[in-house]
Amino acid sequence: MNYVIRAETAAAALNNASENVSDSLLVAMLLKGLPESYKPSVVVVTQSDKQQTFVEFKAALRSFEDTKHDTSVPNNDSFYENSAWKFSCE
Repeated sequence: MNYVIRAETAAAALNNASENVSDSLLVAMLLKGLPESYKPSVVVVTQSDKQQTFVEFKAALRSFEDTKHDTSVPNNDSFYENSAWKFSCE
């Protein structure tokens, strides 16, 4: 989540220069800079009726990353991979 740290650093620098950076601006900055693989998360955020705070957005983004990581790693505990559940028709 290096991009989150960069956005927070930029916001802190602007805040130190007496420029207020809103949560919605931070969220928009991050949405614009996310790679294509985050498109599902971007769609959820932009189509939501509720405007998220930056903290909520970071939590949702972390959750998406965790889910994305979990689904990309083969899981031998999967229902379909468990040999005890394999049936054959004879």
